[in-house]
Amino acid sequence: MKRPLEDLAIKALAKKRANGEPHGIWEWLDLLRPLMGNEARELFESMRRGTVILLPRELFGASTHYLKPVEQEILDFGMDRESFEEGVVIGLRKWTRAEEAGLKEGDKILWYSPTWKCVDDFEAQMELFVESGGVEKRVVYWPRAFDKAQSWQMVKVGS
Repeated sequence: MKRPLEDLAIKALAKKRANGEPHGIWEWLDLLRPLMGNEARELFESMRRGTVILLPRELFGASTHYLKPVEQEILDFGMDRESFEEGVVIGLRKWTRAEEAGLKEGDKILWYSPTWKCVDDFEAQMELFVESGGVEKRVVYWPRAFDKAQSWQMVKVGS
């Protein structure tokens, strides 16, 4: 038996994408309306305003896991994201882990590990090879701010 969300929204959005039709967040919310009314749009708007969304503890796998609110460091590469596209450190922010690791404004970026790995994996390290003052060097740092934000972790019951 297929789930309504899959049939009414996920497959429909994939079909729109395949047909070259608009398939962004607004189309997604429109597809959810028959299942959730305006609740999905209201939750999305709350998130856009920065409202903390409190999820029920038992939302996912109530018998084996629960959601636990935690404070976690915010993703922060310490420089403008366009640095990776331009191949040079631009907009290096002071008092960041990137600066502490030795990056300098204007360093030429020769190679860097995929940024998406740091987005997907909270503990992933950012690695770059740069040319700084005519010298090539390897720089490794944890791309997270010292500031923290409220977030959620899936925790196994009994842990």
